[in-house]
Amino acid sequence: MIPRDNLIRHFEEIVGWPYRSPGSNDRNGIDCSGAFVRAFRLEGSGIYHGSNRIIRAHCRDVRRITSVSDLEPGMAVFKGRENVFGLASAYKPGGAFYNPALPLDYYHTGLVASVTPLRIIHATTPAAKVDTAIGKWLMAGYLLGVGYEQREGINFMPGNIEAVITAKSGGTVNFRQLPRDGAALVRQFPRLPLGTQVNVLERAGLWSKVSHNGVQGYVKSEFLKAANTDAGLNLEDRIASLEARVLALETNR
Repeated sequence: MIPRDNLIRHFEEIVGWPYRSPGSNDRNGIDCSGAFVRAFRLEGSGIYHGSNRIIRAHCRDVRRITSVSDLEPGMAVFKGRENVFGLASAYKPGGAFYNPALPLDYYHTGLVASVTPLRIIHATTPAAKVDTAIGKWLMAGYLLGVGYEQREGINFMPGNIEAVITAKSGGTVNFRQLPRDGAALVRQFPRLPLGTQVNVLERAGLWSKVSHNGVQGYVKSEFLKAANTDAGLNLEDRIASLEARVLALETNR
């Protein structure tokens, strides 16, 4: 899990670097999604080079920006435009990363470095810079694999819940690329055998995004149970318990 402050620090470093697309993601030239590639690489991780893929496959809790209150340091932000015909097929209906809730061409991305005052760092022409107003920034989301909060010395981040695959019948569960029935299966592990241990990254309605052997995908939440069976809680109850504890910590701050 990448600490949020580390991610922000890597973005602070690129301010003033010349824009180049595709760039070498260093002082010689960098583009908007290349800034994310560089930051994740420096933390020993990886992310796809492309803002349309980042918003659809590497973000959770994506929301429209209506005010600064919708933002939090470390969130990815995106500009969007009507350009459906220019989108790659992967983002159109039937594509592996199609999401009807994200119909636009999200052609530019940046990172929220701070909210008070507002500072959004992004690589653009002629050089990476800082925006101090929302302007044309349209969408925002939390990056998968990044830890956003720390309360009373406890890291509260997605990805800390271990679970195992379970089902009432059959021997495997489909491992899909998107949280919907009929979505393409994950190439490396199209089906997960019962008893497989996974790491839960986020909840997405009836689905959960999980990681197995470093590969991310979606399974229905009903096919997951907490790895710590001694606790006597199923996965949904365990998540609810964690959320209640966090709410209590916030209330008592």
